[in-house]
Amino acid sequence: HGSASPAAVSEYYERRLLGLDTLGRPVYAQSYRRLLAKKLLEVAPLDRLERYHVWEQERAVAVCDELERLKLRDANRTKTTAKTPQ
Repeated sequence: HGSASPAAVSEYYERRLLGLDTLGRPVYAQSYRRLLAKKLLEVAPLDRLERYHVWEQERAVAVCDELERLKLRDANRTKTTAKTPQ
């Protein structure tokens, strides 16, 4: 078996992080139509695919957290610059 590199996994299992829902949870689009399970298991064993999946989910949460942090920072910056002197 090979390694479960992102490129190898993506070749047989297409998915994308679309962004966040209204509660701030990651939203994925997964194309099961293009999933080639037998070929995917030839590229990497199931236990490695599970670890890769967990890593991918953790990475998505980290990206979403960073996006939320930037959104809040920008909102605070807008509030500060939008104030007009009285």
